[in-house]
Amino acid sequence: MDLTKYVSRHEAAKIKKVSVRTIDRWLKAGHVPFIWFRTLVMIPRDQIVRYQPKSLTSRI
Repeated sequence: MDLTKYVSRHEAAKIKKVSVRTIDRWLKAGHVPFIWFRTLVMIPRDQIVRYQPKSLTSRI
């Protein structure tokens, strides 16, 4: 089950309170907008992290 959450450029811009152009610049730099606990995290494409609810990770 893939629990990764992706957001659109416009949503990302709204959350980070930046312009869509800024998001575009981040994307060109090879980052993927991604929501982590209601905070947008820019993650390099080659290391996309999966969002997992705490209940699944608490065992580790």
